[in-house]
Amino acid sequence: MCVVVTKERKGAARIKLKRAYEKPSRGDGSRILVERLWPRGLTQKRYWKELEEKEEAVQLLKQKGKQGAVTLVYAARDEEHNGALALLPTTRAL
Repeated sequence: MCVVVTKERKGAARIKLKRAYEKPSRGDGSRILVERLWPRGLTQKRYWKELEEKEEAVQLLKQKGKQGAVTLVYAARDEEHNGALALLPTTRAL
């Protein structure tokens, strides 16, 4: 599964989500490994709280997004509950 989140602003970056097992493609742009597996018992609310403490990493992600396409790569089997999906609200500010 590959999810593409496009921005309505002209020239804004595209954010893609891909499982680590999918082949890379030319349109992926910067590929960023989000995490190998979604930790058991970790809620998205707690995950966002941890992201607030990692402001430098979030700013780097935003910077990459402004430079071009970004693909958030995850290994979790669950395509509906994973770190890449949890990061999407953070990328809206790109």
